[in-house]
Amino acid sequence: LDKNDVPGSTHIICEAVTLAPTKYAGPGMDCHVDMLFVMDGSGSVQPSQWTTMVDTTGKIADEFQFGCDGGAKPLAKMGIIQFSMPMNGKGAANTEQEMTCSKSDFDTSRTAMKQQKGFTHTGDALATADLEVMARGRPGASKHIVLITDGVPCTMQNAATCSNLHPPLPDKGQMDKAKYEANRLKSLGVTITVVEIGTGFGNKADEFFKAISSPGHWFHPQSFDQFPGLVFDLAHSVCNDGRHTVAPSGSPV
Repeated sequence: LDKNDVPGSTHIICEAVTLAPTKYAGPGMDCHVDMLFVMDGSGSVQPSQWTTMVDTTGKIADEFQFGCDGGAKPLAKMGIIQFSMPMNGKGAANTEQEMTCSKSDFDTSRTAMKQQKGFTHTGDALATADLEVMARGRPGASKHIVLITDGVPCTMQNAATCSNLHPPLPDKGQMDKAKYEANRLKSLGVTITVVEIGTGFGNKADEFFKAISSPGHWFHPQSFDQFPGLVFDLAHSVCNDGRHTVAPSGSPV
C-alpha cells in the first residue's frame, strides 16, 4: 500500500487501453423498467475512477426515458445505492437516491454523491437493494439491479486476506450474504447485472461474480477506462421487456 491507499482496500492496477468510439443507443428507450444502480464506494476506487463510475452511470440512465405516468407507454424508474462504510448506524450500504421517475432528481443525487471510501460490503449492498426494489418497484415493470465494483467482498475484520493478499480472498460472511440475497432476488424475477472492473481478482472471485449475476449479465472490463464503452451494451441488456430485445454485442461474459 502507498500513502494514498485506504487500509483494507483492494488496489488493482490496470494498464491503459485504447478504446473504439463509444456507441450510444439513445436517448430515450421507452422501457417499463425499475433499475437500481449499486455502486462500490470503497477506498480502492481512486478519485478519478469514482468520477468515471458516476459519469458512466449517468450515461446509462441517459439511454432511457424516465416517467411513471406514461399511460400506455410506462417508462423508467431508477435509484442509486452506494456501498462501503456504515452511515448513520444504518449499515454498510446507503441509499443515495430512492427509485424515482424524475430524471432531474436522479441526476441531482447522482452528481452530489460523496465517495465513502470504506470496505466492500457486497452482501449488505444486495440486502439494501432487495429492500429498495421490493418497497418501490412497480407492478408489471421489469426489475434490474446493476452492481458496479472493483473489488471482492471485504470487511475490516478480514482485511489481511480480502485486501492485502493477491489475489484476494473474498470475505466469507459478505460473500455468503451476497449469494443468498442474489438467489432470493433472482427467484423473484429481478435481473442482476454485475460489472466487475479490473484484473487480478483470481478465479474464486470471478466465479463468485458470475454466480450472483443473471445469465449473460456479467461484464468484466479490464479497467475503469473501458467502462464507458459498455454503455450501449448495458442499456440494451436491461431494456429487454418485450418491446426491445436487442442482445448485448459481446461485452458480457
